[in-house]
Amino acid sequence: MRRVLLFALLLLPQLLQAQEVFSHPFSEDNKVWRHEHMDFPGKYTRHNYTDGDTIIGDHQCYKLYACETSRNTPAKYEGAIYDEGRKTYIIKAGDTEPQLLYNFDVAEGDVFTLDGEELRVEKDTIMEFNNELYRNIKLFNITKSQGLAEYEAVSVWWIEGIGAITPYLTRPTYWSAYDHKSLAACYVNQELVYYNEAYTLDVPILRQTADADNSLYDLSGRKLPSLQGGVGGRLHKGVYIQGGKKFVIK
Repeated sequence: MRRVLLFALLLLPQLLQAQEVFSHPFSEDNKVWRHEHMDFPGKYTRHNYTDGDTIIGDHQCYKLYACETSRNTPAKYEGAIYDEGRKTYIIKAGDTEPQLLYNFDVAEGDVFTLDGEELRVEKDTIMEFNNELYRNIKLFNITKSQGLAEYEAVSVWWIEGIGAITPYLTRPTYWSAYDHKSLAACYVNQELVYYNEAYTLDVPILRQTADADNSLYDLSGRKLPSLQGGVGGRLHKGVYIQGGKKFVIK
């Protein structure tokens, strides 16, 4: 028995270190999530992005926005997000109280409640992207699956530090057989950190370099002509990235 305890104590630092390696922050500045229609990529594009920080109560948060890029709609403030350990909270626009948005402080078989829905962790696996390891969990929606046949059961996938592979970043338990949008890509500081291989999009890996400080991009990661080279020297309404910073044309 003593040998077993000694062996467990010797392994403890390695186990803690391994868990830390798989931990990625969800709430970061200059982060962009790109959602696309599975059947018509590039036609129905929705972006969420963080732009700047703020303090609400005792929490240092990042401001989260959303825009329907394909419809040329103005950006809308959705709320402020922050991490506490392996949980992410959102203070929605117009609210003052935080709500749980993502919970990765779970293990396979655990059951927890999110936004009034009971979820069970079916799988807890590791995926690799760009030489980084990410936790990838499958959640079975107990509440929404009641009364449904087995093949109709509702499940969603979450990636730690990336979010839900669903149509809406801030509705992580949402699922519909008629809504074919999904998370296609995620960037941090213009660098691609996640790409959904189910899409056939040409998603560039954007890295800020010294000789490209003045390059102009849209939120899809496409490099655009400079302001001087555009039509009439002007840009359409929307959100753009230049020099690693986002700016809005109204």
